[in-house]
Amino acid sequence: MADHVAIIGNGVAGFGAARRLRREAPDLTISLFSDEAHPFYLRSRLKDYLAGDIGHYEMILESRNLYRREGLNLFLQTPVAALDVAHRELVLAAGDRVRYDHLLLAMGCRPSGLPIPGATAAGVFGLRTLDDAEAIRRWMAGRRRAVVLGESMVSLHLAEGLARLGVEVDHLLMGEHFWPEVLTPDASNLVAEIMQRQNIRIRRRVTVEEILKRNGSVCAVRLSGGDVIDCDMVGHGCSFRPCTDLLRDTPVTCDGGVLVNDRLQTAVAGVFAAGDCASFGPDDPATAFYSRRQDAFVQGETAAANILGRNERLTGLARHVRTDLFGLAVAALGQSNASDEDPAVTTVASGHGTTYRRLVFKNDILVGAILAGDVEHAAILGRHIRRGGSRDQLEAGLMAALAEDRPRLEHALHAPCPICTDTVTVPAGTLIGSRFVCRSCSAKLRLIYADGRPAVAPQDDV
Repeated sequence: MADHVAIIGNGVAGFGAARRLRREAPDLTISLFSDEAHPFYLRSRLKDYLAGDIGHYEMILESRNLYRREGLNLFLQTPVAALDVAHRELVLAAGDRVRYDHLLLAMGCRPSGLPIPGATAAGVFGLRTLDDAEAIRRWMAGRRRAVVLGESMVSLHLAEGLARLGVEVDHLLMGEHFWPEVLTPDASNLVAEIMQRQNIRIRRRVTVEEILKRNGSVCAVRLSGGDVIDCDMVGHGCSFRPCTDLLRDTPVTCDGGVLVNDRLQTAVAGVFAAGDCASFGPDDPATAFYSRRQDAFVQGETAAANILGRNERLTGLARHVRTDLFGLAVAALGQSNASDEDPAVTTVASGHGTTYRRLVFKNDILVGAILAGDVEHAAILGRHIRRGGSRDQLEAGLMAALAEDRPRLEHALHAPCPICTDTVTVPAGTLIGSRFVCRSCSAKLRLIYADGRPAVAPQDDV
């Protein structure tokens, strides 16, 4: 068994690995090294922080006290400058060397630079970390207009956070639809309709020719057709790349990200990788099931198991994305946007108001699904996909449930938690009667109608 495990990165993969290592090896020495100044937090809540709906207290899920209680050595603002894998040592930016027995690379990814003239102007931001969200909030204080570039989920979250902050937003797409690697055109159009109701202006099939600046700061963007959009900020989630610069002069192989096998092992003994920085390679059959941005927690736990010699394989996972876009709950599972032009593929789709469903079958086996508005059945659909459930099995029970038209929220609800009074957001399309947990105080809550209006109540009071 390893004596000292070093983990570079304190995101979902790194933190998940550390927790499992501690749970299964109480005497192990575990050290986490992070460039950031904050303990573990969820990046999915950055838009809420950007909007000003939550503060640091709600963002930081685990304080430094948890690390101390569990005997995890957390080194914040401690970048690793180099690896000496021959001697199993980390070289810190300050020059110190730290020896390890096993190493987990969980550095995540970072926004790529925009290949646009003027992209280095002050006021151009990506959104990846809590520091990014803080910088955007400071920059937009006293400013009112922003342009957001890109079709990705990060771009959508950025546009939503800015709009909720009271900023006028123009969202520019090079293509026709949002998040095309996950959403179908119909699901994308549903998101776009909700965005436009929130006064976000959307332009499709446009190319930014230049970011214009005045006194070194963003003042506008010029499009290829000659149009100019005035703005105080340009935000983007156009392109992210795995953080692999640290490995440039090492024998650790990279192919898009850090190349690993189904046990999260790299080509170098004792070195593992998980999360956004890991890659299964273009020819690995695992790429049919994994997305670099998904399953980070499971990857971290699996890497931890193999560090401990468990010989645990990462198999059978279907990509599972669950998020909230402009108050609309969205779940995309497996091959969610597979084209029905493939003769082996058949789809079942329906939509009503803010509810949209699409099931994807290949040779009558469920391989993907999109749920928007009502995502109540996402977990069970995910299990069917992992198990290779047949269409006959679904039609025997679940298909009828998916077809039910029960009372749901027509618009997102923002209401105070009856226990801690922090704002609780319930997405549009949520079934009346649904149970959930307050993110701030973990109180068990339920969505009800009270005096003819949707409201949030403690489960015991309903």
